[in-house]
Amino acid sequence: MGDRVVIVAGRHRPHELVFLGLSVLLGATYLLGAPPPASVVALMPHWVVDLWSAGLVFSGLVGLLAVLVFGRWLESSLLAEAGAMLVGAGALVLLATASISVGGRHTSIFGVGFIVAWALANLVRAAQIRRELVQHDGELK
Repeated sequence: MGDRVVIVAGRHRPHELVFLGLSVLLGATYLLGAPPPASVVALMPHWVVDLWSAGLVFSGLVGLLAVLVFGRWLESSLLAEAGAMLVGAGALVLLATASISVGGRHTSIFGVGFIVAWALANLVRAAQIRRELVQHDGELK
Protein backbone atom coordinates (compact mmCIF):
# COMPACT_ATOMS: atom_id res chain seq x y z
CA MET A 1 0.00 0.00 0.00
CA GLY A 2 2.93 2.33 0.48
CA ASP A 3 4.08 2.05 -3.12
CA ARG A 4 3.97 5.26 -5.11
CA VAL A 5 2.81 5.20 -8.69
CA VAL A 6 4.67 7.37 -11.15
CA ILE A 7 2.99 8.14 -14.45
CA VAL A 8 5.15 9.52 -17.22
CA ALA A 9 3.30 11.20 -20.07
CA GLY A 10 5.05 11.29 -23.41
CA ARG A 11 5.33 14.39 -25.58
CA HIS A 12 3.09 12.88 -28.26
CA ARG A 13 -0.39 13.72 -27.05
CA PRO A 14 -2.85 12.29 -29.59
CA HIS A 15 -5.48 15.01 -29.16
CA GLU A 16 -2.94 17.75 -29.75
CA LEU A 17 -1.58 16.02 -32.85
CA VAL A 18 -5.09 15.55 -34.26
CA PHE A 19 -6.01 19.20 -33.75
CA LEU A 20 -2.73 20.45 -35.18
CA GLY A 21 -3.29 18.30 -38.25
CA LEU A 22 -6.90 19.46 -38.49
CA SER A 23 -5.72 23.05 -38.30
CA VAL A 24 -3.40 22.51 -41.29
CA LEU A 25 -6.08 20.68 -43.26
CA LEU A 26 -8.83 23.24 -42.66
CA GLY A 27 -6.62 26.28 -43.18
CA ALA A 28 -5.19 24.89 -46.42
CA THR A 29 -8.65 23.93 -47.65
CA TYR A 30 -9.91 27.48 -47.11
CA LEU A 31 -6.83 28.96 -48.77
CA LEU A 32 -7.40 26.71 -51.79
CA GLY A 33 -10.95 27.97 -52.27
CA ALA A 34 -13.32 26.04 -50.04
CA PRO A 35 -15.95 28.36 -48.58
CA PRO A 36 -14.94 29.40 -45.04
CA PRO A 37 -17.54 29.67 -42.27
CA ALA A 38 -20.28 32.15 -43.16
CA SER A 39 -19.76 34.03 -39.89
CA VAL A 40 -16.13 34.73 -40.75
CA VAL A 41 -16.99 35.86 -44.28
CA ALA A 42 -19.84 38.07 -43.03
CA LEU A 43 -17.66 40.04 -40.62
CA MET A 44 -14.26 40.20 -42.25
CA PRO A 45 -12.76 41.43 -45.49
CA HIS A 46 -11.38 38.75 -47.79
CA TRP A 47 -7.75 39.46 -46.86
CA VAL A 48 -8.55 38.88 -43.16
CA VAL A 49 -10.21 35.56 -44.01
CA ASP A 50 -7.05 34.61 -45.92
CA LEU A 51 -4.88 35.72 -42.99
CA TRP A 52 -7.06 33.69 -40.61
CA SER A 53 -6.73 30.62 -42.86
CA ALA A 54 -2.97 31.10 -43.10
CA GLY A 55 -2.83 31.36 -39.30
CA LEU A 56 -4.49 27.96 -39.05
CA VAL A 57 -1.98 26.45 -41.48
CA PHE A 58 0.98 28.15 -39.79
CA SER A 59 0.02 27.14 -36.26
CA GLY A 60 -0.70 23.56 -37.31
CA LEU A 61 2.51 23.10 -39.29
CA VAL A 62 4.78 24.73 -36.73
CA GLY A 63 3.10 22.81 -33.93
CA LEU A 64 3.42 19.47 -35.71
CA LEU A 65 7.05 20.11 -36.62
CA ALA A 66 7.84 21.18 -33.07
CA VAL A 67 6.23 18.13 -31.54
CA LEU A 68 7.37 15.53 -34.06
CA VAL A 69 10.66 16.70 -35.59
CA PHE A 70 12.44 19.18 -33.39
CA GLY A 71 12.45 17.12 -30.19
CA ARG A 72 16.22 17.00 -30.55
CA TRP A 73 16.44 20.70 -29.70
CA LEU A 74 14.09 20.61 -26.77
CA GLU A 75 14.05 24.29 -25.77
CA SER A 76 13.56 25.52 -29.34
CA SER A 77 10.97 22.83 -29.94
CA LEU A 78 8.98 23.86 -26.87
CA LEU A 79 9.14 27.55 -27.80
CA ALA A 80 7.93 26.78 -31.33
CA GLU A 81 5.13 24.62 -29.94
CA ALA A 82 4.07 27.38 -27.52
CA GLY A 83 4.05 29.93 -30.34
CA ALA A 84 1.94 27.61 -32.48
CA MET A 85 -0.52 27.17 -29.61
CA LEU A 86 -0.87 30.95 -29.20
CA VAL A 87 -1.38 31.61 -32.93
CA GLY A 88 -3.92 28.78 -33.06
CA ALA A 89 -5.76 30.15 -30.03
CA GLY A 90 -5.97 33.56 -31.69
CA ALA A 91 -7.45 32.08 -34.87
CA LEU A 92 -9.96 30.08 -32.83
CA VAL A 93 -11.03 33.05 -30.71
CA LEU A 94 -11.59 35.01 -33.93
CA LEU A 95 -13.83 32.21 -35.24
CA ALA A 96 -15.79 31.90 -31.97
CA THR A 97 -16.32 35.66 -31.78
CA ALA A 98 -17.48 35.81 -35.39
CA SER A 99 -19.84 32.88 -34.85
CA ILE A 100 -21.44 34.49 -31.82
CA SER A 101 -21.64 37.92 -33.49
CA VAL A 102 -23.35 36.65 -36.63
CA GLY A 103 -25.42 33.83 -35.13
CA GLY A 104 -26.66 35.63 -32.03
CA ARG A 105 -29.23 33.48 -30.24
CA HIS A 106 -29.10 30.91 -33.05
CA THR A 107 -25.42 30.17 -32.54
CA SER A 108 -24.58 26.51 -32.08
CA ILE A 109 -23.64 26.10 -28.43
CA PHE A 110 -21.84 22.88 -29.24
CA GLY A 111 -19.86 24.41 -32.10
CA VAL A 112 -18.81 27.54 -30.23
CA GLY A 113 -18.18 25.53 -27.07
CA PHE A 114 -15.91 23.18 -28.98
CA ILE A 115 -14.00 26.06 -30.56
CA VAL A 116 -13.58 27.84 -27.22
CA ALA A 117 -12.47 24.61 -25.52
CA TRP A 118 -9.88 24.06 -28.27
CA ALA A 119 -8.60 27.63 -27.83
CA LEU A 120 -8.41 27.21 -24.05
CA ALA A 121 -6.54 23.92 -24.45
CA ASN A 122 -4.02 25.74 -26.65
CA LEU A 123 -3.58 28.45 -24.01
CA VAL A 124 -3.15 25.87 -21.24
CA ARG A 125 -0.52 24.02 -23.28
CA ALA A 126 1.37 27.27 -23.96
CA ALA A 127 1.28 28.03 -20.21
CA GLN A 128 2.55 24.51 -19.41
CA ILE A 129 5.45 24.99 -21.79
CA ARG A 130 6.31 28.37 -20.28
CA ARG A 131 6.25 26.85 -16.80
CA GLU A 132 8.46 23.95 -17.92
CA LEU A 133 10.99 26.32 -19.46
CA VAL A 134 11.08 28.59 -16.41
CA GLN A 135 11.45 25.65 -14.00
CA HIS A 136 14.25 24.07 -16.01
CA ASP A 137 16.00 27.18 -17.30
CA GLY A 138 19.41 26.22 -18.53
CA GLU A 139 18.81 22.45 -18.28
CA LEU A 140 16.96 22.05 -21.57
CA LYS A 141 19.63 23.20 -24.01
